[in-house]
Amino acid sequence: MEEQSKNWSEINKDLTNLTKKIKSNLSQDNLIDDLKESLNEIIESTSEIFNSLTNSIESTIKDEDIRRETNDIISNSFNELKKTYLSIEYNNSFSNKFEEE
Repeated sequence: MEEQSKNWSEINKDLTNLTKKIKSNLSQDNLIDDLKESLNEIIESTSEIFNSLTNSIESTIKDEDIRRETNDIISNSFNELKKTYLSIEYNNSFSNKFEEE
């Protein structure tokens, strides 16, 4: 009888540990989702800022060469930002697949 009690006690401990691990993983998943959502919001906001900046340049700068060069710089900067974002997304999806295996 005492051995059965020990077995149940061990099972209870194992279940408690498993429950803690599941809660921890859920919390981590929520944090990751929150970070992804925040990153997407930052990208959207940045896109709006770049568009607004481009519109302002178009309406204020009269010299065609300066306007074109400025727009090129803004466009290149935004493209680099998008590449970085895509790289982060790719690395994240790659590491998620790696973790699943």
